[in-house]
Amino acid sequence: MDRILAAGRSNLLFHSLLCATTPGQKNRIVWSHRVANLLMIAALVLVSTLPLVVWLENTHWHDQQRIGQILTLAMAVIAALLIFGLGRLRTPLLLSHTNRRLLVLVIVVAGVSAYLAHQPLWAFTELALGVASLGLAWLVASLRRLYAVQNTGGHTVDRILLATLFFICAGLVARFDVSYLAAITNGEGILDAWLLVDGFSNPRFFGQFLTLALPLLAVPLLVEGNLRRYALVASVLIVLVWTTAIVSGTRGTWLGLACATAVLACIGPIGRRWAMLHVAAACVGVVLTWIMMTVIPAALDMSVAHHAASKLTTSLSLRDIIWIQAIEEALNHPLLGIGPMQLADLPNGVAAHPHQAWLQWVAELGLPSAVLVTWLVMRGIGRLVPVLRTHAQSMQEQDVLRLCLAASIIAALTQAMVDGVLVMPYSQLWLALLAGWLIGLQPQAVSPGSVTFAPRRMFFSWLAILAAAIALLGFVVVRDYPDLEQREEIYAKTFGSHLQPRFWSQGIIALDANK
Repeated sequence: MDRILAAGRSNLLFHSLLCATTPGQKNRIVWSHRVANLLMIAALVLVSTLPLVVWLENTHWHDQQRIGQILTLAMAVIAALLIFGLGRLRTPLLLSHTNRRLLVLVIVVAGVSAYLAHQPLWAFTELALGVASLGLAWLVASLRRLYAVQNTGGHTVDRILLATLFFICAGLVARFDVSYLAAITNGEGILDAWLLVDGFSNPRFFGQFLTLALPLLAVPLLVEGNLRRYALVASVLIVLVWTTAIVSGTRGTWLGLACATAVLACIGPIGRRWAMLHVAAACVGVVLTWIMMTVIPAALDMSVAHHAASKLTTSLSLRDIIWIQAIEEALNHPLLGIGPMQLADLPNGVAAHPHQAWLQWVAELGLPSAVLVTWLVMRGIGRLVPVLRTHAQSMQEQDVLRLCLAASIIAALTQAMVDGVLVMPYSQLWLALLAGWLIGLQPQAVSPGSVTFAPRRMFFSWLAILAAAIALLGFVVVRDYPDLEQREEIYAKTFGSHLQPRFWSQGIIALDANK
């Protein structure tokens, strides 16, 4: 066995397949694990290219990323079946008995709300998306937890996920730089900041991803060991990514990262180092933005559109309209809400969601559900903070990762109070990945014998729910994708307004009421 383990260390995902088994069974790689291995590699490749490569011609980035998100979720469910179902591995229980029951209650209440909604199919589609995202987080957390218990190669997967984030950020920065050079040399005399941000249908969606990614780019600068050799690369990339975040003018990103910085500055020496690094990088980014968007255009006699400085306001950008609408629906339907995604059934000329996660949850799923979810999140944070404080001076890779992941989640939840982090496909996908990664890093088990495994019946019941969710999402994609362009034309003729994304780029579902 030792020889097998030693030989396997060269395989990037090998140790993700060597986890706890039922008593008396030996760990072994079977065909199902190898197929799962390939699926996970394919999923990472897909995720990393969704904002960088046009896979679907004549399709909005938002729609491509939605389809890619669903494919990724489907591969995660299949991988879970192969690893924990057909293989000999058993999935650990990640939540306490009470939290599991409360989470089931939240899903059941959402199901009742969806059943009573004006458009139940779309309501169940949104519920399926949420459940499938939970499934992805569960898979990542389960695998990472088993690494920690077995002490066999957890760092490998940590570095794979970290390298994926670095690759995506580097690709986005490269595209930004190429677009900037093209803009100042094309002779048109205008520099549009929003046109420099590509890979997403809206600069806000670009900013949402950066909110999740930026905190983790500091890992090589804070750890001791092999990752430290990449400190210079990480330093340059952080500065350049901060520059793109500032140029994009996404105030929600600035707010989210500012809150994460304030919180981490209060969590020990490593947290303060993290905060100082990002403050310094942001300051350099501001200088670079001033040079790129003010000094150089002035020297070239160019005008600048959508300058980041124009975003330095307290304007709600019409959010007051959609917030008031969400509050009215919440007051009219306080117990179960109007149903998942049903705010998109009430056109308001501004957006298909209220750009405020808590208001959206109250309006669509009811106040009791929103309070319960808030309590679960706060309870999770309450258990995380002591762990962060205990390891506040540690420069071990796992402890620094946990700190940076916490910063990502804090920043994303903050931005979700003013933006659609919980609605847009790519931010949904990465939020599920990072949340699962963070849960898997929680030191709740110290030895294989101390792990509590889920009963097989519970596992297969959960897998059946995930499979049903994926089936519904697949049905919606097959039904709608061929007619997306036609849907947008009908919307333009009916409402004459800009596209308002929700599930698709044309997110208003009122036109589907008679289907």
